[in-house]
Amino acid sequence: MSDSRLLAHLSSMIVDSSDDAIVGMALDGTIVSWNPAAERMFGKSRLEAVGRPLAWLWPAARAAEAAALLDGVRRGERVRRETTLRKPGGGEVDVSLTLSPVTHGGNPTGASAILRDMSDRRALEKKLRDGQVLESLGLLAGGIAHDFNNLLTVVMGNASTLKALVPHDSREWDMCDDIETAAERAADLAGQMLAYSGRGMFVLQRVDLNRLAQEMAELLRVSMSKDVTLKYDLAAVLPKVEADLTQLRQVVMNLVINAAQAIGGKHGTITVGTRLARADRDWLAGCAHAADLPEGDFVFLSIADSGCGMDAATKARIFDPFFTTKSTGRGLGLSAVLGIIRGHKGAIRVDSEPGKGTTFTVAFPAGASLAPRVRGDSARIEDPWRGAGTVLVVDDEPKVREFAQNALQILGFRTATAGDGIEAIERMRELGSAVSAVLLDLTMPRMSGAKALPELRKLNSSAKVVLISGFNEQDAVRDFDGGTVDAFVKKPFTVDVLRVVLKRVMGG
Repeated sequence: MSDSRLLAHLSSMIVDSSDDAIVGMALDGTIVSWNPAAERMFGKSRLEAVGRPLAWLWPAARAAEAAALLDGVRRGERVRRETTLRKPGGGEVDVSLTLSPVTHGGNPTGASAILRDMSDRRALEKKLRDGQVLESLGLLAGGIAHDFNNLLTVVMGNASTLKALVPHDSREWDMCDDIETAAERAADLAGQMLAYSGRGMFVLQRVDLNRLAQEMAELLRVSMSKDVTLKYDLAAVLPKVEADLTQLRQVVMNLVINAAQAIGGKHGTITVGTRLARADRDWLAGCAHAADLPEGDFVFLSIADSGCGMDAATKARIFDPFFTTKSTGRGLGLSAVLGIIRGHKGAIRVDSEPGKGTTFTVAFPAGASLAPRVRGDSARIEDPWRGAGTVLVVDDEPKVREFAQNALQILGFRTATAGDGIEAIERMRELGSAVSAVLLDLTMPRMSGAKALPELRKLNSSAKVVLISGFNEQDAVRDFDGGTVDAFVKKPFTVDVLRVVLKRVMGG
């Protein structure tokens, strides 16, 4: 074989073995060569492609783009850009395109196009952007919920304080009770915002998903159309998961209600299923914001409906807190579901097509555990217990301090206040052993509760410390970096909650 033939053979082998699509064309744009990678990228063989114009690969609405590129090549220009081309058999592909002139004797005689599939990179970039947006929205939602809970502490707390001062059978008591009830509903909405942020309040226990799913679905059956059939496909043996029972009820409730609404007034089926299985990287890649989860064994809960299904555009936005297909607001819905799942280190996946129904699949790590939560019961009770001594109230919100003072005085305590950690340390130095308990906020200017706690313990080791925060306990206690508190109270709270918690920690 001559050197020229050997060189031509090697060149052909290099082109054919390339992972990038390489397309050769005449100056008028007619395709003259088409390597195997181009066959894989566009789904058309060499025989089908050769003789076609370059514009064959462009969507009709952008055919002028191909003509402009060829004009540049005829002028001897090399063009690099990222674009989206059509697959002649259907579909599109994102590519990085390099179009170069082929010259002979200094004159352009044709052109070569090297196309690299950018679909995986684009998908990865989108996931990264979505994750950043989710994180930013989560921080925003968490911050709003924290401030909202501070305001609700004043509203709910003062309403509960007034109830303790007026006769139980009075009109004023009923009005205060209405205020307290409305504030509790607002606190539930704040809880949804925290759930979306992944910082919801979790009270962990071992939960039987089979029992929970069946109980919740049966409970919701009464709100469904009689034309909807409820079926179960539950695993015979299923390990329990470490989870917040209340939050999981919200997940099942939202998913079952969504399934029923997707069916509407038509005949349809909702299937509730569970199983234990292994989730591999491919399955997790199809989940919403689960790219960082490791492969492993998961307990799966699925809610499938035979309803209207969703198109790709709707499916891409269903976890967006600003997106809804309903005419009126109904809370954060699926956004809160996503936050709850993220908070449990789980994953959620949606499979749907228009007219073919929708399946939501939730996965919880088998054997996963989170820090247990210790909390005071917030039920409304009639308890004559009264305390004694001085309670130091540390919070940067003046109205929260004012409510806490009033509530503590009703409970029989003397009070002292501080607006941040530095002031708290100063007051503890002044009062010393006279302080029997501290209500300590976490987030404050100058010095946080977490940084003040060690010094407060040094000054008075016998004082009971009750952490109060608008965030959930896991996040709040984690910030204390080894410092221990005696109890946790979630804002907003009432006089009754303070009574229960202080009675417990002070041995009443």
